[in-house]
Amino acid sequence: MAAAGENLLAALMHCNLNIDPEEKSKVKFKCPKCTESVIVPQSHFNLFGPTTVCDPCTAKRKTDVRMDDAKLFWSRTCPISFRNTDIKHEKFNLNAYNRARQISMDSGYKDSIVLYGDTGSCKTRIACQLAKMALANGKTIALHFPEDLKDRPRFQSRKEILVNLTSPDFIVLDDIFIAGAAKEDTADFIKDLIDRRYRNNKATIITSQSTAEDFATDARKFGSMSPVEYQRIEAIVRRVRESFTCIDCDNLSELETEEEGRF
Repeated sequence: MAAAGENLLAALMHCNLNIDPEEKSKVKFKCPKCTESVIVPQSHFNLFGPTTVCDPCTAKRKTDVRMDDAKLFWSRTCPISFRNTDIKHEKFNLNAYNRARQISMDSGYKDSIVLYGDTGSCKTRIACQLAKMALANGKTIALHFPEDLKDRPRFQSRKEILVNLTSPDFIVLDDIFIAGAAKEDTADFIKDLIDRRYRNNKATIITSQSTAEDFATDARKFGSMSPVEYQRIEAIVRRVRESFTCIDCDNLSELETEEEGRF
């Protein structure tokens, strides 16, 4: 006895074989979802009746399904504290957000950006909003926070993790320099990740509380990093300067459009 799935497949094949898109005899009726007209071959109408929806309704349904999937993914991916950011809030950094959003939109969510500034400058909120926009526009996204890079899964090889992080169209690396970027293995990993994503034309959004100059000042003042450790961070910064647009979230004026900050 054939399985139900096989019977359904056979029925669909039978229907397809009996529908001729080029058939001259056509039937016109109203779309069951709106007032648009739908025209189908007579054989199609004989099989399905006036149930076929028009192209605009079909496209809208596909968009609705994609948006529902995006909302569900967002609710499972973004931390609750950043999930529903109010960009109209008086403390939200609207200047930096508008600049970053314009860069992302103009490039089709392919350009990489580094957002830097003090705590409270909305770097992470802006980065998450950009990711949310990319997701709504059909891009695959990922959000990674310091502990994600610092505590990489032991059961995955370095190459597997790099491949997984290169796969999404758009990723956020939050406070990347807190993730032990001065240490040799982490620094090499971050450099390789930035390079791989750049070569594959994938957008990477980095947030940082400090600039390269800040790291240098701290290293000299507090002796918190050895020369070798600072060199590792400086190597990452060079990569960022070469391929990212840098936005100073503390000092971006409304009129600033062409000249970006110096990371």
